[in-house]
Amino acid sequence: MRFWTPLLYSLLAASLFSAGCYFGFAQGALTFARTSEPPFSSRPDVDSLITGQPYEVKCASDFSQTGASPGYLNLPELEFDLPPFEQDYLLIVGCLQGDLQQNSFSLELQKQANNKPVRSMGTCHFIPLPAYRSTTVEPTEEARVIVEKEPSLTDPQSETGNFCFYETSDEKRRVFSLYVGNGLFGSEQAYEECETRLLSEGSHLRLWLDIKDELTTEKLSSTELKNQWKERATHLHSCFEKLVVSTLAPWLGEVNDLDGDGKFSIVLTSRLNQLSKGTEPLVGLTWSGDYRRDLPRPYGNRADVVYLNPTINDEELVTEVLVHEYVHALSFDLHLETMTSSQNARYEEDWLNEGLAHLVETELTGTRRNIEDRLQAFLSQPGNFPLVVSDYNRAGLWRSPGCRGATFSFLSWCKAQKRKRFIPQLFHSSSTGLQGVADATGDSFPNLFRGWSSAVALETTQITSLEPGEAYQWKQAATSCHFFRISQREGEQARVKLKNESESGIQLTLIPLSDPKAEEALISGN
Repeated sequence: MRFWTPLLYSLLAASLFSAGCYFGFAQGALTFARTSEPPFSSRPDVDSLITGQPYEVKCASDFSQTGASPGYLNLPELEFDLPPFEQDYLLIVGCLQGDLQQNSFSLELQKQANNKPVRSMGTCHFIPLPAYRSTTVEPTEEARVIVEKEPSLTDPQSETGNFCFYETSDEKRRVFSLYVGNGLFGSEQAYEECETRLLSEGSHLRLWLDIKDELTTEKLSSTELKNQWKERATHLHSCFEKLVVSTLAPWLGEVNDLDGDGKFSIVLTSRLNQLSKGTEPLVGLTWSGDYRRDLPRPYGNRADVVYLNPTINDEELVTEVLVHEYVHALSFDLHLETMTSSQNARYEEDWLNEGLAHLVETELTGTRRNIEDRLQAFLSQPGNFPLVVSDYNRAGLWRSPGCRGATFSFLSWCKAQKRKRFIPQLFHSSSTGLQGVADATGDSFPNLFRGWSSAVALETTQITSLEPGEAYQWKQAATSCHFFRISQREGEQARVKLKNESESGIQLTLIPLSDPKAEEALISGN
């Protein structure tokens, strides 16, 4: 039992070039393709499978499947024989239903002394799956067309938009109520009054500076301090005009003017650091209570506003987070604009709310500072992070890097399948959660999950290898996937035995890999 090295990981992609199956580029995205239709294997212990072709492992059983739905199984135990040929396989164990983070499984690769057919409790067929593109982060066509019309943010000659900068603004002050995490959301003690002054004002945007931050700024001369805040204001107004006003709003929509002041507001406050968990600072925040018409202070401000942390000096990151937070603001506004009662409030589920914000930020900026580390956290341990989480805070997963990486990866993959107008259709769907995804893609979640997990196999760095006679036990999150490379040598036939100890809803996908001898030759350089 062992984990894949980077070299063996690279062989998975290489294997998909052989035996009539290849990876090709289609509109900038990797795609599965094959030269002929694979056979339906009604006898998996007899028929061979095509290298690189993903197969659904479909099992019939004498066990009842209470609560199961098409696309996954909740059998407590299943087993199947591999075809009797020298071959390596990638087995993907997808957990679609069960405990959010703790589902117990064990997998044993048994040596077979003969070719007796497998028992009826685990009779399995291998069903060839359709071709899917891999994940991609390229801008969609409609977003790219809009972005290309705009000058580069790094171009010093580009217009930043006209705005007024105020060195002091004693007459223009505003108090925002801000959640700082000192109690439950429903407790007044969990909120602070954040007194601000107007820092700058443009055609579409007002920047408000927390008085507390202005008073506690590092010791600088008045000129240095003025230049520091002016540079920050210039950057934010420029980004807002180019990315939000000129690009995002025509594509996805504009936030309503909730407070009637005619402009969107950004509050610069380091109080966001009080909400940080771990070592990573909180760069930005959009508070859903601000977009609720029925909430009194201090629970919301009834204002179109987001909050940014002025202690963050990474302009590329701040740019991405500005777009990210505006997407949240638009989502809250769209879902709550007709709601006058908390009883009828319809929020988008957290995993989609965050995933869409990350997807749009990368689409419009062309950079991935805000998501890259989170994506790598997910790819390093994909079985540990649930994809579908309706409420991150209640689940104890708020700002979980791996969960963010999972939803970004999934939505990027969905976009690669549908491409045109996937993001606007999902964003403006009349449904939320999984139904919204199904409406936007025209496909069921189990089908989407299976295709996505096959694509993740090409990117993850955690694949467990098993040979006949070995076994492995693990725990896995719901709506996550675990990957195994199982090996069968010449003259052997192996039986795969999976115990689903939690009786969770699972789906199995099998992908035959390249000839082991060819891999050995590749490793040795021959």
